[in-house]
Amino acid sequence: MGEGRILLVEDEPNVASFVAWELEHAGYTVTVAEDGLRGLGFLLRESFDLAIVDWMLPELDGLSLAEAIRRHERLRDLPILFLTARDAVADRVRGLRAGADDYLVKPFHVEELLARVEALLRRSRRSAGKSSAEPDASSVASADDAANASSERGGPEILVHGRIRVDVPGVRVTVGGRPVELTAREFDLLVLFLRNRGRVLSREEILDAVWGTDRFVEPNIVDVYVRYLRQKLDEPGKPSFLETVRGKGYVVRERDVGE
Repeated sequence: MGEGRILLVEDEPNVASFVAWELEHAGYTVTVAEDGLRGLGFLLRESFDLAIVDWMLPELDGLSLAEAIRRHERLRDLPILFLTARDAVADRVRGLRAGADDYLVKPFHVEELLARVEALLRRSRRSAGKSSAEPDASSVASADDAANASSERGGPEILVHGRIRVDVPGVRVTVGGRPVELTAREFDLLVLFLRNRGRVLSREEILDAVWGTDRFVEPNIVDVYVRYLRQKLDEPGKPSFLETVRGKGYVVRERDVGE
């Protein structure tokens, strides 16, 4: 049985009723909002473990709602599942870029909806408790390894690469002293790359480390988020800090951004 509070933002009564019933039958506590503004109001007043958001909503559309969630300090890590009839690749990219963690196209099978909800909640809980989790056998540098190294140095973990500076515990990124706003997923991806400087990371390794093994995304989502990072962090007229290794993956070389 499921466990957790879910906000369902859906303006079609039949769809909202059907999805809410299935989620409640699976053991979740569900609150339904008929438009984006009401959904945002619920999120600001109450605590939820997951938001399921339709794209085409009155008052405040799903994209704008997702962006508002990601900008809010308390809500920025809330898992978001888009539930929509828009299935074009461009629409999926827009949804993910706005802050969605997963994307389910209508019509859908109830079993797939429940599986995606379960995976998002499991991944969110695992991320929230990763500081006390046992390290795995992966060769990718783990959060625990980095935290231990930071403790030995006697200070918080700060990652610096050229003009890029990442305050990991403070969740802050600057380029040449200028603050740069990243989504939670973009931040996790940047930290992964900087913790593994000099090592080529494959798309599968990146997906496992950032999206988790319980994922329902295509491998090319990595390419999409790499492009987002380059757009926000690269300096005009200078080589990208993040190098593509054809057929292998991506790597941050042991050099400054401007070299």
